[in-house]
Amino acid sequence: MRHVLLSLVTCLICASCTSQREAFVQDDITITTPVEQTKDSNGKPFVRAWTDGGTTMIRITDAAGKQFDIYFDRRLDRRIKPSPAPGTDNQEVETTSQPEVIIYLNAYPDHLGSVRSIDQEEFKKKILQGIDF
Repeated sequence: MRHVLLSLVTCLICASCTSQREAFVQDDITITTPVEQTKDSNGKPFVRAWTDGGTTMIRITDAAGKQFDIYFDRRLDRRIKPSPAPGTDNQEVETTSQPEVIIYLNAYPDHLGSVRSIDQEEFKKKILQGIDF
């Protein structure tokens, strides 16, 4: 009986120690982990790209079966470089640094229904771990 009781206590302790990834919650959006990236007809991860200078979108399905569109805004920051001499035209140049990736949920950035992820690092850690984006 003592061995059974010890085994039961050990099982209860081990069960309470199991780590489960937390859900991502922001406003009325809850994404339950783990998530799976949607695949195209060839079995490759589905990625859609826009011709706006760097926005891409992936679709994921969470553990509850809900689908979410995740947008990555990488549009390049462009600046006007002053002319080197009076009378010459200004030149548009790209910055040399990589643009910051900003994550949006539900819709294309700046469109109706688009929700910017407030904590980008938390979203990457909880949801995008193991997903190519």
